[in-house]
Amino acid sequence: RALQEKCSTAQRALEELHTAQSEREKAFSYDLEQMSNKLRASESERLAKSRSVEQYESELLTLKSLLKDRDNSYKQAEVTISILQQEVKMSKEAHQSIVRELSDENSEKQVRIKALEAKIISFKNQISDLESSFIKRDEDTVVRSLQRANMEEENRHFRLQLEGTRADLANSIE
Repeated sequence: RALQEKCSTAQRALEELHTAQSEREKAFSYDLEQMSNKLRASESERLAKSRSVEQYESELLTLKSLLKDRDNSYKQAEVTISILQQEVKMSKEAHQSIVRELSDENSEKQVRIKALEAKIISFKNQISDLESSFIKRDEDTVVRSLQRANMEEENRHFRLQLEGTRADLANSIE
């Protein structure tokens, strides 16, 4: 009778362990599905940000082209100044008028250049922020993977305990 009670108690404990393990496996499956959904969402967001980065790179190329145009404008201005110096001999007043016009154009170009340089700095900062965001997401993914591995290890440990309990139960029945 005592043996039957021990068997009955062991059987109930075994059923409770099975129930607990089943619940942990369901919870783990749910967590795994949630992490998978988050990973897909993160990947989708990463792709969107990647497109943004590509757009910023395209805009940077445009800005570089504008800077190249600026350099060409400076070269053209130098040629114009050289021509004006030759014409100075003929008309000092005409020369001063042209110099004033070129100076105004140059000032406007300087203002535009400064605005473009500010845009470049802003784009660089945005790219840096995006890179930081990617690094943070990668770190979060690693943490979730480690958590999942810990849960799997815990489940394996519980399975080993369950198998030990089964073996003890089988030995005590014999």
